[in-house]
Amino acid sequence: MTARRTAAVRLSPTVPVWLLFLSLAGASVLWSVNPDATVSDFVILASLILLYVFVSLSHVDRVVLRRTENGLLLGGVIVTCWGLAQLFLLGGFPDDTAAVGPAPDGRFGNDLVGPDNLPVALLLPLVVALSRAVTLTGRPQRFLHALIALLILGGILMTGSRGGILAALVAAVTLAFVIPRSARASLLAYGAVGLAVAALVWIYHPWGVAEREVETTSSSGRTDIWQVGLAACPRYCPVGSGWG
Repeated sequence: MTARRTAAVRLSPTVPVWLLFLSLAGASVLWSVNPDATVSDFVILASLILLYVFVSLSHVDRVVLRRTENGLLLGGVIVTCWGLAQLFLLGGFPDDTAAVGPAPDGRFGNDLVGPDNLPVALLLPLVVALSRAVTLTGRPQRFLHALIALLILGGILMTGSRGGILAALVAAVTLAFVIPRSARASLLAYGAVGLAVAALVWIYHPWGVAEREVETTSSSGRTDIWQVGLAACPRYCPVGSGWG
């Protein structure tokens, strides 16, 4: 009888860093002015970080990795198709109060994890689809994953999140540095198509999509907060304010 030893998983040095960040984010609930909203956002953050930690501690081979990627792609496609169904069949996207139903200023994701969090969830499926579109050997498979990437990009555009669109651009640029050089030309071509689609949506905002991206008054009060912060900096920046 032979004993089988399972090789220990090498712990990535980023795992304790992310766990420390998660603990600090959780502590912010103690001084939050809106604890319920903070807890809701913390749960989303915790789910992402803990998923990363569990994956880092798991033994992964090519088969498991392939299945995980397929699951991510399937989830991204289903979510985006739900957004298209809302847009074309259900009268539009819901507003912040999802139970009310479609609203003129509704955004894709209000009835899910939120229109600012949803693009983050769609980034990984987008990167997986783009990577496969330029690295797989079969032309039909490359074309299929290019269509999936375009579909998921449409989902990100439907959220109306400027940060999500910027993150998608950064993710595509980062992907260009890690894929084989022979695939970079194809990625550049797909990127040009994606930018063209995004530009057309921003300019013409069909069916009301991407209207928020071109509105100059939709800063959610950020500029006011920044001005107040700059004014208070000489007093509080050197020593801080309270626990923060």
